[in-house]
Amino acid sequence: MWMQCLLVSLFILLVSFGGDTASAFYNKLTLMANVSMTLPYLFLALAFPFFKSREGLERPFVIFKTHVSTMLATGVVVLVVTFANVFTIIQPVIEAGDWNSALWMTGGPIFFSLLAMAIYQNYSRRMANQPQWAVE
Repeated sequence: MWMQCLLVSLFILLVSFGGDTASAFYNKLTLMANVSMTLPYLFLALAFPFFKSREGLERPFVIFKTHVSTMLATGVVVLVVTFANVFTIIQPVIEAGDWNSALWMTGGPIFFSLLAMAIYQNYSRRMANQPQWAVE
């Protein structure tokens, strides 16, 4: 947590006092994060019908009572998020011919996915190398 705080503070200071190069770097990071931040919602929406179909789960209240309403809600959310992402990516190209921004927005999810997989692999490797303590 402290590492994240330090990194965010460093980015803020860099953008504030770093001049045009730091500002351009921050803009590219923002472009990369635009689409990346909506993908978890897309995955959750796609997983919702599978969660709904599981038997034996305690559900204190249920909003979508039929399979049709579940699929309709899932379809609406998936379509809205997908079209929002597509139009977010192609909007700079349509308005200003800015292919650079479109490429950064497309590459962002790929870059952040690869980074997350590398961090997870590092964590898994470190956990596998730790000694297992016997519990009495």
